[in-house]
Order: sequence, then structure tokens, then C-alpha cells
Amino acid sequence: MIISIPKLKLFVKAVLSYFVSGNLRTLAYIFKTDKLGHNYIPVYQRYLNEKRKKVRCVIEIGVGGYNNKLHGANSLRMWKRYFKNSLIYGIDIEDKTHLEERRIKIFHGNQTDQYFLKKMIQKIPVPEIIIDDGSHVCSDIISTFNLLFPTLNKGGLYFIEDTQTSYWKDFGGDPNNLDNPLTTMSFFKKITDCVNHSEFSNKTNLPSFYNSIGHVNFYPKLIVISKV
Repeated sequence: MIISIPKLKLFVKAVLSYFVSGNLRTLAYIFKTDKLGHNYIPVYQRYLNEKRKKVRCVIEIGVGGYNNKLHGANSLRMWKRYFKNSLIYGIDIEDKTHLEERRIKIFHGNQTDQYFLKKMIQKIPVPEIIIDDGSHVCSDIISTFNLLFPTLNKGGLYFIEDTQTSYWKDFGGDPNNLDNPLTTMSFFKKITDCVNHSEFSNKTNLPSFYNSIGHVNFYPKLIVISKV
């Protein structure tokens, strides 16, 4: 039996990763995810290490590889090894379903399509981790968060990557007005008020789920929101 080079490489990575499943940095290196280059891994490890064996459902928006059918799913494979008891779900605007494997399911669709997202949520377990590494367009990030965050399990975490696009005009960002409410950063800076929701006398202009936000933490190019 002849094994193709790509399949052989995946097999080698799977074997190597088995012995370092608790070390997210090493897993990121083995599977060549760009989360390592962005320096996201220390943040993920900080929040997820204690949850590693308990998590049952992870969603990541953005499978990677763009329209190249041979590339993508690097992070999904990393999460599969790290969360050894979890199902891993990917979403991508390109058809990456051929990259599915045991415990990895990929949905082909656009994160701006609310009907698509609602149908997907109905088909999977309640997510405990949601990661937005999708279009990075500010309006897409905000609309996706508004729809998916309420579906997150209590105690769950929502990660948003590449928030530097808040300052990139091509992604709906605004480098001149840091208070522009249409940018990702401005939206989530406003959301930080929700952690003190018990003190509010006026709850207008707040999302319906304002009282379920536990914390909003900002890191370089990354935001973490917890649900209570």
C-alpha cells in the first residue's frame, strides 16, 4: 500500500503530538499554526490549561489555507490533540470539508450568514470554547459575537483574534477615531461595562446578554470574553 506524502506527514505529526498533548506551544509548532507567530499561545494556555480535559465542544471560525485545498485545519488538529475529550468544529467560507477527520467536523459557510450559524448550532453540542479567526472584518466579528456568544455554555470562553484590524480601513477599522463604535475594539471596550451590570440603573443600548459577561480581557491583537 502506497501512502501519499501529505498523509504520511499528518501521521507523523499525530504520533509526535500524542506525547506532548498537554503542551500547547509544542503542539502549535508541530501542526504549524500561525497562532504561534502571533504570540497567542501563552494566552490560550493560561485560560485553557485547567479546562483541557473537561471541554467537550470547540468551535473555530476560520479553517485556514484560503482557497488552497491542500492547506488548512492546522489549528483544528492542534485543538483536537489538546482537548482530548472534545469534538472540534471548524467554519470556513471556502469548502474545507475534505479536511475532516475523527473528532473534527468542518462546516462550509459564511460567518455573516446568521441562518447558517443558527442551523450549525442546532446540529452540535453546546460549545464551551469559541474562537473567531475568520474574516477579521469588524462588522463580521461583532455580528458573529452577538449571535454566538449567547449559545456559549456557562463558564465558556470566547476568543477573538487579529483585533489589529480595528485600525485597518480595508477591514472596517478606523486608525483616526479610536472611539468609532463600528470597530471591534470600540465595541468590546463598551462591553466591558457589562461586568458591572448589577450596578446599572439604565440598561438601554446594551446587548440582551449583558448580564452573562464575566470578564473582557484585552491582549495584543486578541480579546478574551468569559460567560457566567
